[in-house]
This record gives sequence, C-alpha cells and structure tokens, in this order.
Amino acid sequence: RVAGKNVVFRFQNVPLFYFPRFSVPTGTRERSSGFLIPSTAKSTLKGRSISETFYWAINRSYDAFLTGEYFSERGPAGSIEVRGFPGPSTTFEVNTFFAIDRSEAHQGGYRAHIRGSSVLAKDWRALTDVDITSDFMFRQVYEEGFNVISSPIVQSMGFMSHSGSRSSLNFLY
Repeated sequence: RVAGKNVVFRFQNVPLFYFPRFSVPTGTRERSSGFLIPSTAKSTLKGRSISETFYWAINRSYDAFLTGEYFSERGPAGSIEVRGFPGPSTTFEVNTFFAIDRSEAHQGGYRAHIRGSSVLAKDWRALTDVDITSDFMFRQVYEEGFNVISSPIVQSMGFMSHSGSRSSLNFLY
C-alpha cells in the first residue's frame, strides 16, 4: 500500500480534493472495499453535479456500489447497485436510482431494475427482468439515453422454461 496523510490533489496548482488520510493498494488483491474517485459533471437540466461512490466487497459472492450525488439545480440523488451469485447457477443484479428534486418542477422519483437468473432442479430455468419507475417526468429529467427518456413504456417480465429430451414447456409473464 501507498499511504499518506493530509493529501491534496491539485490541477495546475489549484487544490481540488483534500484527504486527511489516503491509501492506495499496490498488491494484486482482487477486490477491496473503499471509496472510488469522486466525479463531477455538468447538465443543462440538472446543473453541476458531484458524486462519490463507495464500493463494498461484501464477500466472494456479493458486492455493492453505494453512490451519493448532488445536482446544483435539482438537489440530492443517489443509487444503490447490488450484484450476487448465491449459488453456482443463480445470479441477480439490483440497480436503483432515486432523486429528491428541490426545483419548482418537483420531478423527483425513483427507478429500480431487477434481473435474475437461476437453473432449477430437473432441467428448469427461470429468468426475471423487472423495471419499476415512479413516473414518466422523472425519467425525462434523470435517465440517460434517448430511447429510455422518450418511451413511456416500462416493461417487466418473468420467464420459466423446462427443456426435456423431446419437448419443452415455457411460461412467460
């Protein structure tokens, strides 16, 4: 590890970030919990933003990203992303985003996207893809990408399949 106290990151001799303690791993350890590098951006709808993410290596099969963000024109927001491999043939991923809009338009809300896949006993397989959004106006302000912003349709589905030697049985919800 490389470590330091009272570390100041500068750009063209202008101090940008101050850390009372700073530590960077130098080994080949695969995963380690800790804060990621802060980021900043500019948006015409949301104003200047600054965000900070904490990566949490929960254990060998699960991890999470916890992000806090602040938009100068809209207010606080955040996201939580969790991934897991509970078993050798089961995976899941949960992505959430929420915003507390303090502008006059009050277009805050939330979004959650849940995906999962599992191989069940006796040649059965199940998949799910669930998308939940609080409202269309929230998507127009906070989502990225023209297709997501412009489409008022939110789709969720679950699928289960059994594959036998001579036939298959499928359910779609």
